[in-house]
Amino acid sequence: MTIFIPHRVRMVNRLKLFHTEPMGQKEEKGSSIRICLIWINVKQVEMPYVRGQLKENKRTFVCSSVLDLRPSDLRYVKSGFTMLELLVVLAIVIVITTISIPTIDAMTSPKHVLRKEGRNIMQLMTEARMAAINRKVKVDLRIDSETREIRMVEARRFQTVETENSFFQAPEISTGIFEKVVAFGEDYEIESFTADQIQTDEKTEESGFQTENPYPETVESSDPPAVSFTHFGGSNGGGITLIYDDIRLSISADILTGRPKVVHLISESKRSRIP
Repeated sequence: MTIFIPHRVRMVNRLKLFHTEPMGQKEEKGSSIRICLIWINVKQVEMPYVRGQLKENKRTFVCSSVLDLRPSDLRYVKSGFTMLELLVVLAIVIVITTISIPTIDAMTSPKHVLRKEGRNIMQLMTEARMAAINRKVKVDLRIDSETREIRMVEARRFQTVETENSFFQAPEISTGIFEKVVAFGEDYEIESFTADQIQTDEKTEESGFQTENPYPETVESSDPPAVSFTHFGGSNGGGITLIYDDIRLSISADILTGRPKVVHLISESKRSRIP
């Protein structure tokens, strides 16, 4: 038995011609089915098939390929999605949702926001320390609670002298040159603290993002600086507390090395009991 699958083409002279077998031939038992792809020239053949059967008039068609298949090899394939494919897609969506929702919540949590802004403070402390060492000056970090700004100011400049017993002269003048600033939004609050308010058994955190460079100007303030860095790299041990959504993040500079670190402050009740 021969099954003809008609296709329309424009050029038939380039294809090899085959003479088709007459329709209606009985299939012998156990024989295979010949499947021919028939390319019909539209200009020469008018309605070559009606309801899946060829007309009585015999024509010469083009058979591009002949496949010998058994009837059991032919399967009806239905287009669409199977239940297994839908279950796989549903499982992938559930896994992605389970992973993404906690990540989004963590990125918008107050602790994550404080950690990100705290890296700006630690970076400013690091730059103030390096400026004090490289230029042999005293650099202060002053805070303005009203404008929520932390300013890096060159407080005093040292001058070398040619003596045998001294390398640096006492601070010459108070320069007050404004160098850099970190500003926070209205949702934040900033406070300063001293070294005696710090607990000594807390973990540290690495510094992070850089801040913008402001235009040079001078700053005059009678308030004590939150942190002061000396020309040998040390500091006064003070620090800055950043408050957001009733959560506090306190960052101080080490007294000996001047490196910034995250600390926990002693509460007011515990501090009052300290002799």
